[in-house]
Amino acid sequence: MIRRVRRALRLSAVEWRAFLMAALGLAAARAALRLLGFRRAHALFTGAAAWARAHRAAGEAESFERVGQALARATRCSVLRATCLPLALAAHLLLGLAGVGSALKIGARRAGCALEGHAWVESAHGVLDLAPPGAGPYTVVLTSVAATGSGGDQP
Repeated sequence: MIRRVRRALRLSAVEWRAFLMAALGLAAARAALRLLGFRRAHALFTGAAAWARAHRAAGEAESFERVGQALARATRCSVLRATCLPLALAAHLLLGLAGVGSALKIGARRAGCALEGHAWVESAHGVLDLAPPGAGPYTVVLTSVAATGSGGDQP
């Protein structure tokens, strides 16, 4: 516990802001998925990301890395277990707010007799996937790109 407090005190103001945005984004994604369902939550988050990108200068690779680190940190500090879909929706929104274009991807694969699903975000700066290591390849079944505005990178 003390180690976590010491690490938290060493965060810069920019890192604290990114952490708080990630924690709020993750909570909003969870709530939206539960209350609105995937289709409406997806439309809401994709629209918000597109609007933010249209009203902001293009983001950089540094913003992409910061969003990934902040979401990982928020996931570790969360009381609730984070799954890939709320994480991907939150990442999609946060990258849009940072001016970074992204594409939300949902994939599926066979695991024996079962079908497994997974969600992640891709950008021109890389892939943001907070899944545990060792997850195999997925066949993409849905790709959602936020509508482009005047600013932002293309995914």
